[in-house]
Amino acid sequence: MRKTNRQVISYIVNAVILLLLFILRYTGLATLTIGQASPITLIPFVAAFALFYGELKGAALGFAAGALMDSCVTTSSFFNTLIMLFIGLVCGILANYYLNKNIKAAICLSLGASFFYLFARLIIFYSFRGISVDAEYYGYYFIPTVFYTAIFIIPFYFLEKKLREI
Repeated sequence: MRKTNRQVISYIVNAVILLLLFILRYTGLATLTIGQASPITLIPFVAAFALFYGELKGAALGFAAGALMDSCVTTSSFFNTLIMLFIGLVCGILANYYLNKNIKAAICLSLGASFFYLFARLIIFYSFRGISVDAEYYGYYFIPTVFYTAIFIIPFYFLEKKLREI
């Protein structure tokens, strides 16, 4: 099979996975909640994609994932679109120029992306609105969600690695 046909198949598979992850997360069909922590599986998926496909394609997938996430928000917000685009761009740049494309780098990228997303959401949606956050927020939601989300990089890493080799 020609290289371009394989790339198209890879992009189609990634688009289907993106839609499935979005549907599972935002329809409540499969809840993976442990305590108050619920993984945002689109973050490690975008990080894994950017790790293997680079910054521009990672930013494009991040934009698409963020736009899907923002489509479920009741208020007019571009927060998820911009943050996910940034995550895809930065993960792609770091992977192309500074990191090896191994599982340790993928876990570091996923931890960083998860932390960045939740910290940006904390700053914008809580701090700017004057809502105080206590230690329980960090102990029961923030820190467990960062690690729980980052764990999902492992299956996505191997999936993207296999799709890249097609």
